[in-house]
Amino acid sequence: EVEEASVTTTNVELPPEVIVLSFLYKSKLEKNHGVVIDRPDGGKGLAKGSPPSKSLIVHGVTEEAKECVRELRALDLSGKQVMTVSPKQASVIMGSQQGNARKIEGEYKGVFIHSERNQVTIYGPPKQVKACHEHVVATMGPEHGAGGDGPAAAGSTERAAAPRREEVPLMRIDKDKARALKGPNGDVVKKLQADSGANIKVTINKEDEEDTMATVRITGDPATVLKAKDGVNAFLRSLVVHHAPASSEAIIR
Repeated sequence: EVEEASVTTTNVELPPEVIVLSFLYKSKLEKNHGVVIDRPDGGKGLAKGSPPSKSLIVHGVTEEAKECVRELRALDLSGKQVMTVSPKQASVIMGSQQGNARKIEGEYKGVFIHSERNQVTIYGPPKQVKACHEHVVATMGPEHGAGGDGPAAAGSTERAAAPRREEVPLMRIDKDKARALKGPNGDVVKKLQADSGANIKVTINKEDEEDTMATVRITGDPATVLKAKDGVNAFLRSLVVHHAPASSEAIIR
């Protein structure tokens, strides 16, 4: 049983963004410290979208309340990065029951990840938000938009470039070289793809025997496309053509 004297009420002045974004951390801090966090006017609680106050009130046992107050004052939510995502991408980022988001938050100190409609937003210290955003973009793939604002650009939105996909001009090569480039069961082209990280598609027109040329299409991020193109060209240069005399009846294509 808790003695009345050991229960304290502390008024904590905080930056406006910390109060406005209380929905990010309120439940977690209340659960961790066994306290109640409220607005100075009491009854209305901390519903998202409520008019911001200049402070919050922490009710609880003295020691737990003090620790909660320390954590509140340490919060830095001045950094923000907004990503426009598809439902599938949001699901990948947040994970089952938001488990993946909580794991990412644990890796980037002071960061909070929030998903709403077609957006995922990262809040926290600017440097940590930037690092976390780069990590999320790398894991979710390039097909999304992103915007953000930091402490030096309050009220503005800054578009962050998504990873760019590139495609080299279609390569046309001899059908025999194309077959060699594919290799048995596609082994050669699969290895080139694995080594470069790009997608390589070799197309051989089997219906038109008079067409002696095949096409090679390479797509992916700029760095992987360049590496794949170099790999394909190096392989083609390594091919050796031997000419052997033979009668026309002996040649079968």
